[in-house]
Amino acid sequence: MATGHQRAEVIDGTDPVDPSGFCTGKADLTTKPSLVDADQTGDGVTNGDEVADGTDPLDNCDLVWTSQTVPPSQARIDGDCDGDGVTNGDEVIDAEAWGPRVDSCDFQQTSQTVPTTPAWEALDCDGDGVTNGQADYRRHRSIG
Repeated sequence: MATGHQRAEVIDGTDPVDPSGFCTGKADLTTKPSLVDADQTGDGVTNGDEVADGTDPLDNCDLVWTSQTVPPSQARIDGDCDGDGVTNGDEVIDAEAWGPRVDSCDFQQTSQTVPTTPAWEALDCDGDGVTNGQADYRRHRSIG
């Protein structure tokens, strides 16, 4: 017979036997201390801190930077949350202006080592009326 929590997970569409499968708006992390202290996505912020911060513990790009208390995973470091072609790890090394919201137009061009995303290409970072994807971005804007 399913417990109340298991029935709720079935209704939410999450997996009742997977501790990482939960609906953040309905999660009662107080009943699972190991889940509170875990960093589900590898972003360096524990699930408990993510819930307290109002960020999504299942999204490794949604975090409050000052809440990072554990080392981020290599996948997080190698990822590109803002789609600008610069890995998250290189953005930190470049000392970019990181905060709760990532600015996709603030980066070091020499650090672009991964493909940009369609969302970034649709932006107009230099404000000239031509999207990043339409312009030869490296030729039209000097960043540094």
